[in-house]
Formats: sequence, C-alpha cells, structure tokens
Amino acid sequence: MSILVTRELEKHTKIRSSNLFISASFSCGSQVDKVGIFEHLALRPFIISRVEGVITTDFVGFRNPRVYHNATLPRYRRLFSRQEDNPRSLREIHAGMFTANAKIIKSGGSEPDQFEASISNALLELEMNSDLKSHLRELYITKAKELETNNKKSIIIYVPMPKLKAFQKIQTRLVRELEKKFSGKHVMFVGERKILPKPTRKTRTKNKQKRPRSRTLTSVYDALLEDIVYPVEIVGKRIRVKLDGSQVIKVHLDKNEQTNIEHKVDTFASVYKQLTGRDVTFEFPESYV
Repeated sequence: MSILVTRELEKHTKIRSSNLFISASFSCGSQVDKVGIFEHLALRPFIISRVEGVITTDFVGFRNPRVYHNATLPRYRRLFSRQEDNPRSLREIHAGMFTANAKIIKSGGSEPDQFEASISNALLELEMNSDLKSHLRELYITKAKELETNNKKSIIIYVPMPKLKAFQKIQTRLVRELEKKFSGKHVMFVGERKILPKPTRKTRTKNKQKRPRSRTLTSVYDALLEDIVYPVEIVGKRIRVKLDGSQVIKVHLDKNEQTNIEHKVDTFASVYKQLTGRDVTFEFPESYV
C-alpha cells in the first residue's frame, strides 16, 4: 500500500520517491483519518486535526490533488498541488514541521505568536530529549500567556479539555522542566473552558440544548482555581463579603503541601485576579482530624 501511495505522490507532485517516507497506517473510508499517512511527517498535532474533507479509495485525493489543495492549511496547500514550482524534499518538509509550531493548535487556525511558539518549542524539545516522549506525543496546547505578577512574570498554558487529565499526570515533572527553561518563571497549566451566557427569554428558543452546569461562569472560575493550584488539593473555601459589597475568597489548601507550594501562593492569587477579576487568598489551616 505504501508503494502505491508513493507512486501516486510522485505522479502528482515533483517530490521524488527517494525522498518520501509515507506511513501506510491509514484506512480508506468516509471520514478523515486524523492520524493517517502524515504520522511520520510530524503533521499530526499541527495539521491533521484541522483537515476537512473526505477520504476516498483514491488515497486521500492523490488522484485528485484538489482534495488536499482545499483541505490543508493555506501555508501547506501548495504541497500536493500540480502547480508546485519549487519541489520540497521530505527532509525539508520534516524539518519544517519540527518547528516551534508543532505542539500548538490554536482555535480558528490562527498562527501562534512568538511567545506561544517558544512554549511549543520547549514542549517539543522535552518530547524529543526526555523520557516524557511517550506522554507528550499525543499532547498539544491551544495558547499561552505571560502575565506580570508581583514584579515577576508567570506563564499560563492553556490545554484542550480532553487532554487536561493527561497533562496533569505529568504536570509536576513538566512544570519543573519548563521553569528551568524559562529562568524560574512560575508555570501553570489550565484547561481551556468556554463560558456560555445565561439564557434569557430571547435566547432560550435559539439554544436547543440547555446550558450545561460546567459552562456557567461560577463553574468555570471554580475549575480554573483548581487548575492553578494543581496538584495541591483544595480542602475548603470561604467567601467573605465586606461592607462595601466586595468579596474575598479564602481558599484552604492541603497543609501537607505547604512546604512545596507556599512560595507560589502570591503568584496564584495574582494570576487568578488577572484572569477572573476576583480576589483570593490562600491559607494552610491545621487539620481538624
């Protein structure tokens, strides 16, 4: 099968078969195979999840290159076009894919900025040069921010919700390695959640599905707080309402983790304030048991 795919590529492009290394681990059917033949081109985390189209028995449109011409991202549309003027070898393609953009997929297909590219590049280096390769291979981020907190910069990395649990399994090790790479800046991983507006009389008829509890502002902000302090467990929470109507949230963290996390609580409070506009303080109360 791989030989046939190679011949089809060679027929409709000017890439020589000697420069091709195509995986045949895909199936022809009615839906896009998101792992597909580009597994070894390092396109899986960056492009394949964005491909729109139909896979036919003509091997993903190699008999009709316009399928991929219309399917892939604009910067890669010319790769499988008949009008390829400057053919690119697999080495050039492979080197281009293992760039700073390999571990980030932004919503809407927009290009990452320079800072996000540096985060993606750091994750890619960890994947290639550490024992985290098996864990990071299927993971990617959606965006990253750098916030100024207490005269010190912090890094907020957003990850897709389906991948959050997988990130949290290696988060302790991942945070330690990234903080080394970025000169001791505090690094936090949070899930990219969406807040749906409260339904009104006009919008109830438009929205067929009832707004899930997990999409409310309160639920998203509570989950964000848990992500920021992870892996420390929140054991209690108090809300203090002042005379002027302002609120301060007092969060009780696990006393056993105080020595490991106490130097970061000011950063946590500042980051949460900037992301949500809510004041929060962290405490480590004694256990009542």
